[in-house]
Amino acid sequence: MDQTQDLPPDDNRGPEILAICGSMVAVALTAVILRIWVRVKVIGEMGWDDHVINAAMTVIFVEMMVIILQVSYGAGRHVQYIEPKSNVVTGLHLNFATQPLCLIGLCLTKVSVGVFLLRLTPSTRFRNIIWGVIIFTVLSSTGNFLTVFFQCKPPAFTWDHSIPGGKCIPAGNLKFGAFFNSSVSTLTDLLFALLPIPMLWRVQLNWKVKTAVAGVLSLGILQVAF
Repeated sequence: MDQTQDLPPDDNRGPEILAICGSMVAVALTAVILRIWVRVKVIGEMGWDDHVINAAMTVIFVEMMVIILQVSYGAGRHVQYIEPKSNVVTGLHLNFATQPLCLIGLCLTKVSVGVFLLRLTPSTRFRNIIWGVIIFTVLSSTGNFLTVFFQCKPPAFTWDHSIPGGKCIPAGNLKFGAFFNSSVSTLTDLLFALLPIPMLWRVQLNWKVKTAVAGVLSLGILQVAF
């Protein structure tokens, strides 16, 4: 029997990976550039939330560069068609590198939102809640980072299973951890999206203005929904 009949089609989804990731990074970069322009040209100063989001954008940009390299080594293709076979190990190594970068970028983005909300309220109660969410986010992200980095022993076994004596956390445990971290991420997104509503209701503004501003600041709900 011809063994080629058992092989999957030689599809290459690398261009799709680059198109999707690249477009998302482009949108994020545009938003950050516009934010910097407003802060510098209109407001005349930058806050800590701006510096944190700039750091997040830098990490995300580095991650995009790694993804481009990963695709060049065969990401998006079935392993049977990747040549030379050493590219498979290199590609998996690069894939491993994107995981902590993604976690760091996401954590910094959330922290930036929290620091921005701190600038909006003098209320001790709201500030304590925001600080609690920020600390919880950092601790959760740190735990997730350590889980990803040490999922295999030694860590290099994650991308190179030819290393003798290597072992990894069972896939079921990693799956549970992924669901847990996704739930935590959704919860923090929801909290940061809803907090502006009661915060703004205490401000002396026209109710129409309050509704409009609260709606804009709560757009994070869309992220939770989708």
